[in-house]
Amino acid sequence: MTSTNRHISTALLSLAAAALWACDKSSSTPSDASPADASPSATTGWPAGLVVDASAIAAEPASVKATRDGAAAGLHVTLVGKIGGSKKPFVEGHAAFTIVDLALKSCDEIEVDSCAKPWDYCCEEKTNLRNHTAMIEIQDAAGKPLAIGAQGQMGLEPLKVIVVEGEVVSSDPNGACIIKAERIAFQ
Repeated sequence: MTSTNRHISTALLSLAAAALWACDKSSSTPSDASPADASPSATTGWPAGLVVDASAIAAEPASVKATRDGAAAGLHVTLVGKIGGSKKPFVEGHAAFTIVDLALKSCDEIEVDSCAKPWDYCCEEKTNLRNHTAMIEIQDAAGKPLAIGAQGQMGLEPLKVIVVEGEVVSSDPNGACIIKAERIAFQ
C-alpha cells in the first residue's frame, strides 16, 4: 500500500469513527431522566425493568427487620429500607449494597450528631444494626452480583429510601440476609 493510499484509508476510518461517535446516543451527554425513568441498556449491563416507578410494586413493603425475621431462601419478598449501614454500603465493583430498616435512625436524623458519613449508623449498636440490615444484590444470569459498581447508578446513593422486590438468596439469623433484587423503586 502506498503512502497516499494509507493516508486516504486513515482519513476514511477517522471519518467513519467520527460519524459513528456523532450518532451514538449513549454518549456522555447528561440526562434529565429521574431515577424512576432510567432505562438500562445492553451497554450498561443493568437488567431492563430493574428500576421502576413505586406504583409498579403492588405489594405493601415489609420492614427490613420483619423480612429478616421471616426470611427463607427462595421466598419472594418486598421490603423497604434506606441505603446505608456502614461507611461503604456499596460493594466496590459489584452490584450489591446494604439497606437498613427505617426504624433505625441514620446519623443525619440525630440532631446532635455531625457525622461525616451519616449513612454508617455509627451511633447504633452493631448487633442491633446487623439485625436490621439486608444485602441487596443485582445478579446476572448465573446468580452472581453483576460486576458493575452500583453506587451512582440509576440514582442509587447512600441514604436513599428504596423499595426492593425480589427473592431471598440466603438468610442467617446471626449473619447476612441477601436479597436478589428483581425490581427497585425510590420512595
